[in-house]
Amino acid sequence: MSARTLRITLIVLATIGLGWATSAFGADRKALLADSELGYNWRLGASDYLFLYARLYGRFEYGRMDDAIASPNASYYLTTSERSKFLVHLWGDFGHNLDIDHYLEVGGDTGLRGYPLRYQNGNQRALFTVEERLYTNYYLFRLVNVGAAAFYDMGRTWGTTLVPTPQLGLLKDVGVGLRLGNQRSSFGSVIHIDLAVPLDRTSTISALQFLVSTHASF
Repeated sequence: MSARTLRITLIVLATIGLGWATSAFGADRKALLADSELGYNWRLGASDYLFLYARLYGRFEYGRMDDAIASPNASYYLTTSERSKFLVHLWGDFGHNLDIDHYLEVGGDTGLRGYPLRYQNGNQRALFTVEERLYTNYYLFRLVNVGAAAFYDMGRTWGTTLVPTPQLGLLKDVGVGLRLGNQRSSFGSVIHIDLAVPLDRTSTISALQFLVSTHASF
């Protein structure tokens, strides 16, 4: 009889920052600024990982909390082959008395790739992604490494909106994309080229969305 031993490796990261705004430093008001982060990274087995992360920041002024956002998220990675990985990512943002330039959005630039940029906004947001990633050994023109991905996204905003707009509820999309990793960049940026189909589209948007963006990772 053989027994399997499950070994879990845990890494914890925690930071907290405090600041004080005052007219002596050129501010137009007095305020206490706070920003904190907490992360847990687990290696569950030989081929899967779990990452949990949360951030809470805001500004305390005039006896109240303003521009406060709590952002929890979770990511699960599973190595499915020598050159592929499966990803599940769930995250949310919950705002309170937000500044007008910090309202939460969903769209092509914020994780909902089948919809136009800044398609919906509110002071609450939730997003979910399932993605299969393929890594190749193809080195295009000896400039970029080539990869690919197939994905499914869904998400929504709700609550107070920046301008009065109808809330469309839960939106979903499916798509595929290329990933071009630039090894010659000092920032290690990855170019994402995605084609996605919105599954809950209205007649005002295209049935196929094309998006090119840069990210720090695959």
